[in-house]
Amino acid sequence: MPSQFIPGNPSSYWMDESTAETFATVIAGIRETEAEAADLAPDWSALVTEADNEVQPLLRELAVAGDLPVPAVGEEIGDGIATLLTWPELRIAVLAAGAGLEERTELRDAGWVVVEREPSTVVAAVRTALPADVRS
Repeated sequence: MPSQFIPGNPSSYWMDESTAETFATVIAGIRETEAEAADLAPDWSALVTEADNEVQPLLRELAVAGDLPVPAVGEEIGDGIATLLTWPELRIAVLAAGAGLEERTELRDAGWVVVEREPSTVVAAVRTALPADVRS
């Protein structure tokens, strides 16, 4: 099986070509994410860089909206309900995959606004919930 030498710091590796291609693709994706995040405000940049692949695209969209507070990522709220994003002070939640009607109802009954993962919907909900003197 052909192999390829991958120089690195602090270690270098020999790996088969298939693994080397996968490795190169992953590293390129990480560098791309870091480069994109560098164009964002520092607090959003850190959040995007550290977030998992499921939430990164949504975070990027929200970050470029420019006037939103930074959300909490991956919090559990209510009775252990997993969220993708929350703005606790505004009581807004974007639920993680797999959340059903029961979880949505529980949060709504507790005063949370539950929004879909669509960036424009999230932006509208957060902007609406912001105090008038904070909205731009």
